[in-house]
Amino acid sequence: MPWRQTSDAYVIWLSEVILQQTRVEQGLTYFNRFLERYPTVLAFAGATETQILKLWQGLGYYSRGRNMLYTAIQVRDLYDG
Repeated sequence: MPWRQTSDAYVIWLSEVILQQTRVEQGLTYFNRFLERYPTVLAFAGATETQILKLWQGLGYYSRGRNMLYTAIQVRDLYDG
């Protein structure tokens, strides 16, 4: 699992959020898509809710995507990334 090979807090956080209520086999596909499209917390924070939820389709529990976006924006704006 790629998130075990890194100390990047964003990558680990992304995997943790995606894997909540999701099987690893299904979550891995989404994890790779998100990491390709949004490789950093700043890139994630720059997305719109519509963009995040479109990539999130099929994972369910859409509040996870919304909450992650909200938090990424806070990390960017309040903690300088």
